[in-house]
Amino acid sequence: MKHSGGARQSRLHPVTAFPVGTLLREFRLAAGMTQEELAAAAGISARTISDLERGVRATPQAGPAASIAEALRLSPSERETWLTAVSSQRLPRTPHPRATKASDLPTEPGALLGRSADLAAIASQLTDGNRLVSLIGPGGVGKTRLALELAREREAAIPGSVVWVGLETVVSPADVLPALSRAVGAREGGGRSPLARIAEAIADRDRLLVVDNAEHLLDCAPDLAALVNGSPQLTALITSREALRVTGERVVVIDPLALPHPRESLERLADNPAVALYVRALGTDQVQQPSLREAAEVVRRLDGLPLAIELAAAQAAHLPPDAMVGLLDAAGLSALAKGRRDGPNRLRTMHAAIAWSLDLLPRAAERLLAILGVFHGGFTADAVTEVTTLLEDPDLVRQLPALINAQLVQRQSGAPARFRLLEPIRWFARERLEASGVSQDAERAHARRYLAWATKQIPLLNGPEPRLAMDAISWDLPNLTAAVTTAIAEHEAEVVLPVLTGLTSYFDASGYRVEHRAMLDAALATVQPPRTSAQLEAWFWSGYWANMLGDKEAVTRVIALLREETASSGDPQWGARANVLQWARDTGTPNARGVDLLWEGFNAIGDNRETEFGSMIAALLGVELQEAGNAEEALPLLEAVNARLVAERRALHLPVLQVRLGLTFLDLGRSEEAVPLFLTSLQTCCRLGLMGIATLPLLGLARVGAASADPAMVEAAALALGATEASVEDQGVVWGPYWEQIVTGIREAVGDRLGSELAVEVLTVGAHSSFEDLLDRWTALWS
Repeated sequence: MKHSGGARQSRLHPVTAFPVGTLLREFRLAAGMTQEELAAAAGISARTISDLERGVRATPQAGPAASIAEALRLSPSERETWLTAVSSQRLPRTPHPRATKASDLPTEPGALLGRSADLAAIASQLTDGNRLVSLIGPGGVGKTRLALELAREREAAIPGSVVWVGLETVVSPADVLPALSRAVGAREGGGRSPLARIAEAIADRDRLLVVDNAEHLLDCAPDLAALVNGSPQLTALITSREALRVTGERVVVIDPLALPHPRESLERLADNPAVALYVRALGTDQVQQPSLREAAEVVRRLDGLPLAIELAAAQAAHLPPDAMVGLLDAAGLSALAKGRRDGPNRLRTMHAAIAWSLDLLPRAAERLLAILGVFHGGFTADAVTEVTTLLEDPDLVRQLPALINAQLVQRQSGAPARFRLLEPIRWFARERLEASGVSQDAERAHARRYLAWATKQIPLLNGPEPRLAMDAISWDLPNLTAAVTTAIAEHEAEVVLPVLTGLTSYFDASGYRVEHRAMLDAALATVQPPRTSAQLEAWFWSGYWANMLGDKEAVTRVIALLREETASSGDPQWGARANVLQWARDTGTPNARGVDLLWEGFNAIGDNRETEFGSMIAALLGVELQEAGNAEEALPLLEAVNARLVAERRALHLPVLQVRLGLTFLDLGRSEEAVPLFLTSLQTCCRLGLMGIATLPLLGLARVGAASADPAMVEAAALALGATEASVEDQGVVWGPYWEQIVTGIREAVGDRLGSELAVEVLTVGAHSSFEDLLDRWTALWS
């Protein structure tokens, strides 16, 4: 069981009137308990708890009531409130608010941050003749705050025109119209229906009726629609976690606050509304404020959900400035367990906010949400179907629409037919999954699904149109990473390694070399002798990335391992791969014998030269010859590999070859043949999203521009260099001596031609330029 701990400062007391069901839900959510947990602790059925909260059962017997009080660990005053309500079934009601003055509207601390677009969207709906507008979104996203802002603006403009009705304490849909009737000051009696009394009470003027927190009373939707349709002078603004789904309703979805970009400047971070909310929620009397970078990391982990941000700030106020990120990473939702005492119980903690929505859904939906906690970064309905089928519960996916409607599952922005859980909701789902006892089975099913799915992407990556596969893997890279981690923990490295090596071209082209190496090394750390081809292939690529990332010691270890394998097995390909790694490691050192190493490896594989590795070593040999100044000898090797890749329509592998051919043509003084190759390579990179290698054609173009007498070409060279250096920094790649020499030469040339101050300014602009914009600029210049 989960309890909030310590004495709760409840807003409920013996002289305040609440129905038994509302009281029970308030106390349960404050204790952080599910209906099942409370039922188990009190020794009664979960159905009884559910019936009480929904008003199906008016009140429990004395014995169960006392057991519930004990299970909830109520304070003396709370216990008195509870038992008094039970004994009398319902205490006298406190009148619903009749106020229409702005001063009587609920109060909220601080200005509304980052919601100008949402306010404009809602105002647009209200002014376009729509008289029933619903604001929907997950719990804690700020729907009430937005409605309150609009109500205040309306009341300030037209005093007495706003009626605010909060439905949190209303249990039955049948009680909604009577509550509205009291709010507008309708006359009682006369045998008239509540609808008629309300219509009469508001007939004298235009009114904005704000109905807050309606998601647990959706059966009242037809009454609300009838009220609006029968009252031409009435406009209704509803806040709910789910749409009413009635004729004439206009829905505005409220999303979390916009997140800051990881590379945002400090000035822009300070203006980001999610960061500003976090800093404001800390309070101005704090001795140590968090750095803006720290604040940005916190709000990114919380997906910009305002309630979660405020709860995190409440915790962070008592921690060192840099500790909150680590706490969230380690504890997840538990890091937000200390709630706020001055809000409604359903919003005092993130756990309560999520549980409030989930308790309104079928138990099957709760089971599905728990399983969705195994996904990372998003999912498709097909993926959910496959995982639940592996768990032998395929019908569970039918609950996905219910979770979407309740805003517990969101559509993933920018990705068609994909869904996601906001991170605090995913933490909640993981808690439920772990409590269910099937978390390991779910993780295994998730891993099986994504490893099988990734295997199907490998041939697509090596075809003429790899973009769909590239995009699909990019969207599901967090899921693939989690699947690899699970499989390794289950001692299935031999299953993982062929998948990882088969996806090498994706990780290379996307710039995820650090991540690829980490996954390879994690899998290789668990393998047992004897060595397999899959292991040796993985060792080779681990060493290859280690060299690019500057880890020469790791490269040396892999070289020794591959040479040992050739000596013991007699298979020359592993020795050839060792030669490639030795060439890569020693390139640029005084005693390097790169050409000899590559020729030796190239000749060793003999008839296998037409294989993928054969093409790779031929291309590398051409690269070594070109970098050593032997462009004429390099050209036929590079052209042969290029012809093979063109014939096989290997779109993902062509851009690098085209750059090397272009550089060779430059060395031969044939820039007219080089620049089209650079442009074609960059165009392919942009079309396929190959940002990890798009830096290479940019450097080729920059080299051409830096040597030009045309000022526009020199400026374009500086822009290309700025974009290249920013991208390389993001990828964590270390330039080799050859590329470092090219970069240095371009930088010096543009500095000489533009002047140092202007060069720095243009390089900075280039760092924030898109590769597509640079492609357009260079295409126009060359044409």
